Amino acid sequence: MSGPSDTPVAPAADLAAARAALGRGDWQLARALFEAAAGEAPTAEALEGLSWAAWWLNDAEATFAARERAYALYRVAEDRRGAARMATWLGTDHVDFRGELAVAQGWLGRARRLLEGLEPGAEHGWLWVHEAEKLLYAGDTSAARELGAQAVELGERLGLVDLQMMGLASDGAARVAEGDVEAGMARLDESVAAALGGEFRETWAVGWACCYLIQACEQVRDYSRAGQWCRRLEEWSERMEVEFLNRVCRAHYAGVLMWRGTWRQAEQELVACVGRLAELRPPMAAEAVVRLGELRRRQGRHDDAQAIFDEVAEHPLALLGLGEVCLDRGDAAGARDRAEQYLRETPAHARTIRAPGVELLVRAQVAAGEVERAAVSAAELDELAGLLGTEPRAERRGTPPASSPPRAASRSRRARRSRTRRGCFIAAGRRSRRRRRARGWPVRSPRPTGRGTQFASCGRRRTRCAGSAPSTP
Repeated sequence: MSGPSDTPVAPAADLAAARAALGRGDWQLARALFEAAAGEAPTAEALEGLSWAAWWLNDAEATFAARERAYALYRVAEDRRGAARMATWLGTDHVDFRGELAVAQGWLGRARRLLEGLEPGAEHGWLWVHEAEKLLYAGDTSAARELGAQAVELGERLGLVDLQMMGLASDGAARVAEGDVEAGMARLDESVAAALGGEFRETWAVGWACCYLIQACEQVRDYSRAGQWCRRLEEWSERMEVEFLNRVCRAHYAGVLMWRGTWRQAEQELVACVGRLAELRPPMAAEAVVRLGELRRRQGRHDDAQAIFDEVAEHPLALLGLGEVCLDRGDAAGARDRAEQYLRETPAHARTIRAPGVELLVRAQVAAGEVERAAVSAAELDELAGLLGTEPRAERRGTPPASSPPRAASRSRRARRSRTRRGCFIAAGRRSRRRRRARGWPVRSPRPTGRGTQFASCGRRRTRCAGSAPSTP
């Protein structure tokens, strides 16, 4: 192996100009400058910069090639931090571009080992942020929060605002998933404000923080917050010419639009997202595809919906979607089985993520005539609704169990009459009056009616609903 002194060095002026172009979002110029620098002297620094220009331009093969060469050169130079930085990103790239989680875990493990025994620095913190994301999607919110807290502390100590805020965003996303919505959303709001306010040095982290927030809004159906932040993100994405980050977030935003009842706008968003994400980040396209399946189901196009859910069968939301299709077709047992499977595969502590599964289970049990079981599930759903700050609303297919008191039955009937086509059982609406008072905000009189979640599932197979034919819209 060659020693550090044998490693070529690119002209500092060339690299400075390339980095400046990268910093202002001129991806094409940055790529040309980094390619020129790497051609003259293939240094790890020039190749790392080239990998970023290719990443922003959605050139997967060039990204992998440049990062792997940079990793090798950093190892030759015995630069463990630089090599760990490339290993960390190779891990995430294998998920985002190719959907290869096992390969990703190998690269992340390599990064951890390279950083062992070194004084904690930025590379440690960003590795924690990357690992926290994988843990979040695997449902291990406790470990994700722990890594997020470590990143916050290290970022503050090193004076790295973007690292600190991304740690805060990781913690916030985990809190929302666990049902601590108010504290989680506050952390996400702060991190995105810092990101879009120009405090981040790492441009990629801006979009990452925003996507955490929009996804959380979809999970709790917070239409207003999602709409406000999506407009800010869109402005930033257009200015920086970053399409794929905007597309991923807008797929989650379309989920909010569906619950709001604005189906035409949701369809426009989803159709556009499916096509572009399939080109830019193929594994990410499933986020848009599965939501398009739900939209088709709501439109009464059950055969189309089922075909779409089968196409992305490994996505957790596809299991819920198939359950809804079963219920629409009168197969209450099939819907119940899928709701129960979803809940078995969702950790008990991820209460926000469990909510739609409990919702489906209640309606399936009611439809199957399982009154006592439905009452138990409905109690869990009421508890979740109170925890999340939402207000239960009866689905048009659901009826209160026979043992329900008259007041509950009357409330359910009123909810069904006032329900529009958006048909949500848990409608994420306004912040509670109690929380508004606590924050010193004006409190308005309540309205009489309310206003209307990836890697976790491994190798499971979805089966088609048995029984009756598709219903007619």
